[in-house]
Amino acid sequence: MDYEKKSGIVISSSQGIAKVQMRHSYACSGEHANCPHNAVLEKVSAGGLVVEASDSIGVRPGQLVEVAISSRHLMIAAFIAYMVPLIGLFSGYLAGLGLAHLVKLISHTEILGIVFAALGLVVSLFATIKLGKTYSPEYTITSILKRNISGCPMRRKKREANSPKEVTVKPA
Repeated sequence: MDYEKKSGIVISSSQGIAKVQMRHSYACSGEHANCPHNAVLEKVSAGGLVVEASDSIGVRPGQLVEVAISSRHLMIAAFIAYMVPLIGLFSGYLAGLGLAHLVKLISHTEILGIVFAALGLVVSLFATIKLGKTYSPEYTITSILKRNISGCPMRRKKREANSPKEVTVKPA
């Protein structure tokens, strides 16, 4: 089975279960005080996604860890988040068209289709919220990561700007 891995910071841990605040995949690989990239991300993503993960390696609060979720669970979550509202939208539109033909409102077919599409979307969004609250994927802590600054996009841009450029001279 394939797994998707993301990093996060342990908030609390007890009895084999740890609460981990997940990091955005575009965040720096390390947390250093003078990285403007991390400083901006902390303000934007304050209070981000917190998950409960099974902890078989004994992590402590504050540690940077790698968390795995099976691709199957990720696909189910994506289906709930994206496909359920889309299905509601299209089924509402088709129901509106069908109702317009059934009651012989041929001149207002599109309007009724659009109104029912909006209703279908609203109903499906409520269903998505309910499904999202009941769905609980299994997260597993796979390793404790070392903090470093080698993956910092800000440092990478600085290195590229300071690196010598190749100059080609064309013969005259």
